Amino acid sequence: SLVAKEPGCAPTSRVTVVRVETQTAEVVDVGACADGRVTAVRALDGARLFVPPDLARRLVPRLYALKGPTVFPRPIDPHDVVSMSLHCGTDQELTTQGNGWALNLPKGYAPDQAGAVDLVDAFAHARADAWVSDHDEPAFGIASSRCTATLGVRSDGGTAGVVLRFGTEGE
Repeated sequence: SLVAKEPGCAPTSRVTVVRVETQTAEVVDVGACADGRVTAVRALDGARLFVPPDLARRLVPRLYALKGPTVFPRPIDPHDVVSMSLHCGTDQELTTQGNGWALNLPKGYAPDQAGAVDLVDAFAHARADAWVSDHDEPAFGIASSRCTATLGVRSDGGTAGVVLRFGTEGE
């Protein structure tokens, strides 16, 4: 059974962590409080901790917690990227041209070749630090995001667009 709860708080889930070196289990009950706080109670000694909702969300079992850090379902070879557009603040559009990059937007500027190569490499090898949800939630700001990066990637006989949408800053 879940340990005694804080007044106004109801236990909602149990987290069990097994320590690799000793194989001992530590059990923590997580509960929601009427005032919006979240409490974590260690079963061993009843020690209590109030945790921010962002951390509490990570303690609840969810499918996304099992997802690996890979962002794209298929690997992207940076050499296959033929265009890149960034729509965050000042719009920028680049395309490959010969052995380098051409800056098509904004007009009248020379591209930073090394910066473009580094940016393509960073996007092609993007890895998530953590996933925050199984689906888009309004609190993350992705649906209303005006900040996107699109890579044009050579694929079977054509070019496919790969889009990253950026939401609000997370924890």
